[in-house]
Amino acid sequence: VFREGAVVPISGPEALKTLRVAKVRGFNYRYEQYFGETVEVRDMEDVLDLLVAGRAQIGMINQQDFYRRMRLRPRPLVLGDAHFIADLRVRIHSSRADLLPRINAAIATLKSNGVIDGILRDEGAIAQGASEMEGIAIPVGDSDSSGFAQVWREIMAEAGIKGQFLQFPIERKRRMFASGGLKLDCCGDPIWRTRPEEQAVQEWSDTFYLTREQYVFPKGKGVEIASPQDLKHMRVAVVAGFDYQDADFFGTTVTGRTVEEMLKLIQAGRADVGIISNVDFYALTKDRPDVFELGGVRVRAQQKIRAHKSAAHLLPRINAAINRLNARGRIVELLEGVTK
Repeated sequence: VFREGAVVPISGPEALKTLRVAKVRGFNYRYEQYFGETVEVRDMEDVLDLLVAGRAQIGMINQQDFYRRMRLRPRPLVLGDAHFIADLRVRIHSSRADLLPRINAAIATLKSNGVIDGILRDEGAIAQGASEMEGIAIPVGDSDSSGFAQVWREIMAEAGIKGQFLQFPIERKRRMFASGGLKLDCCGDPIWRTRPEEQAVQEWSDTFYLTREQYVFPKGKGVEIASPQDLKHMRVAVVAGFDYQDADFFGTTVTGRTVEEMLKLIQAGRADVGIISNVDFYALTKDRPDVFELGGVRVRAQQKIRAHKSAAHLLPRINAAINRLNARGRIVELLEGVTK
């Protein structure tokens, strides 16, 4: 894959010696011994970004993956010749080899009825507004933490919207939403999504739940935080991609990729305090009640669904679904473990 206007003919693997190659860390590449200078990145999305920025000259990507990513986020990139043909399989640990017959039978069925070919031909390409078509899945951001995952899926199901739930690091998810690669996202408060590029394209659902954003400490080490200034001499665990009010008052910030990682930093003694919603706290610590403790309420946040402007027509259905679920007490039941 190349940037538009910068395609280099590859007559054989030796031609790669003169090129700067973008590669994903942890991937094994055929003919890698011929690569010239390499630039290692976290994932395939970073490979494509490097090519667009001119920081690499060539990358390798699965053809179907390229078309899917370009559909979600168009960029000035083009495919070159085939690097090699891959024989794709599912691999199974030897301890579960008993699953192979069922997996092979499923593969045979999907091949025979054309489902695999249909998916790989990208027949489900999503044009703007195609979400109204029955059976078409739109790309949506998965919840930022496991605490809200189930309620997000129930809201979508109740609204009758088929979503392709995509998991990305939070910072990347925000960029993808701003560019239109994600049509819906959960869950957040408008006070957390104030970047100009986001405000230009986002619209919000009704509030489906009011969370308490609280301080969290190692068990037995909680202290009173009366004002943000009390954080100046503390190591504060944060989540990459989250925007925090009063962050200027944080002493040292220690960053994790997810809410789960933020808790691990506190447990390991690498941070003194973190910030977490009451929903995430109970979801993530219910099986280890003696490890953490909650402090005071920092802020109350309105949890909403945000829609890209190209999918804003779905908000009435989402709001109606939220109202029905709340009328049945289902959202509180899911988020607080309350039963009728």
